[in-house]
Amino acid sequence: MTINLPVGSDSDLDEISKLFVEAEKIIKSIEKLDKGLVSPSVNQLRYLAHHLIRILQNNIDIEDKKENIKLAKNHCKRSIYDANEVGILYLLTKISNFQAGYRFISLSKHFNNYPDNLFRINEINKFVEVPLSDGEKIKYYDKVSQHYIELRDLSELFESNRSEINKNYLLKIGVGIFVTIILGAIFIPLLSGYFSKMGESYFRNNSKDTSAKIELKQ
Repeated sequence: MTINLPVGSDSDLDEISKLFVEAEKIIKSIEKLDKGLVSPSVNQLRYLAHHLIRILQNNIDIEDKKENIKLAKNHCKRSIYDANEVGILYLLTKISNFQAGYRFISLSKHFNNYPDNLFRINEINKFVEVPLSDGEKIKYYDKVSQHYIELRDLSELFESNRSEINKNYLLKIGVGIFVTIILGAIFIPLLSGYFSKMGESYFRNNSKDTSAKIELKQ
C-alpha cells in the first residue's frame, strides 16, 4: 500500500524519530534516579502515536498530515521537557538534603568550585520555578535537557565525595573530644586545688571571727 505523505516529510519523520529516541533515553534515566518517579512524559508519547497513525492514513488530506507532523514533533519535545523537569526537581531535593546534612561543615573545603556550583544550582532552580506555557515548554525542551545533565553531574559529584566528607568530619569530632579530655585533665585538678584553697581560707577566717566573738562575750 502506498502512503501519501507531504513533500519533504521524510526529514520531518527523521526528526521525530530522533526526538523519540531522546525522549525514551531521558525517561529511562529518570527511572534510574528513583523507580517511584512518575513522569507525565509517557502520556506525551501516547499522543505522539496518535498523530503518527493520522499521518499514515490515506483518507487524511495533505494539509492535515502536515499539521499532525508538527503536533507529533511538539509532543516529542514536550515529553523531553516533562521528563527532564521531573529529574531536575528530584535532584534539587536530593542536593538540598545533602547540603542540610552537612550544614555545620564548610563544603567549599571539599569542592574547589563550590560557590560556582551553588550559583548554577540556584539558576536552575529559578528556571523551573517560573511557570511556563505549553508552547514555552516545547520551545525550551533542549535548554531544560542541558539543565538536567548539569544538575545530575553536580549531584553525582557531591555524592561521590560523601564518604570523604564523613571521614574528615568524624576525624574532627575525634580530635575535639581528645582535646576536651586533655584540657579537662589539666584544668580540673587546677580548679579543684584552687577552690580547695579558697575553702580552707574561708573556713580559717571564719574560725578566727568566731573565736574573737567568743572572747568578747567572756
